[in-house]
Amino acid sequence: YSSQVKIMINYNFGSPYHPSWVARGLVKDYYSFNDAADLTYGIATVLMTVIATFSGVIVVIKNIHFKGWGQLSANGILLITFSALYMLAAVTGPFPKMVSTGFMSLIEVKPFIPLQPSQLEHAINTHVRDLLLGMMCLMGGLGLDMYTRILKEKTKSTEEVTEEEKKKAKEEIELRNQAIFAVISVTWILFFAPKFYLHLG
Repeated sequence: YSSQVKIMINYNFGSPYHPSWVARGLVKDYYSFNDAADLTYGIATVLMTVIATFSGVIVVIKNIHFKGWGQLSANGILLITFSALYMLAAVTGPFPKMVSTGFMSLIEVKPFIPLQPSQLEHAINTHVRDLLLGMMCLMGGLGLDMYTRILKEKTKSTEEVTEEEKKKAKEEIELRNQAIFAVISVTWILFFAPKFYLHLG
């Protein structure tokens, strides 16, 4: 996959799977001078961005703790997943044409909620922001969850916990949950607002 990307850049052609290359003027065309190159890159893209990504999502979700700060990590994974699904539905289509000529050029599943060409750059920028927000939530949630666990281990004591300490711990948990809810709410507002603007604005 990485080797083919470098070849495509050197020969100045892109891929319908990555319309941002053409939209930003990085390459001149969606297709190469060789259908085989387009086809193999299309297969590599499906393996890399669809199968590998969703496999990673399943592994993370199966092994993550959905309590406390772990909710942030789960939220990050969902943001990344739904952003990818939106790009399939609105920009590239679930199955864009893999080659420019021949029989394979007839096989195509277009976007379900297509955007205008003038909106493409904005959709790509929104997708990049979704990915960054998702990764920040994912790593932030994992980091804070790990820090909390380490702190609990260090502060473990055989001494009896007083009622005041129990009350303080309960207040801290409530405050943490409020913070998590606020962050998750903001991320989904930032996720949906630009998409509604693109389609309804």
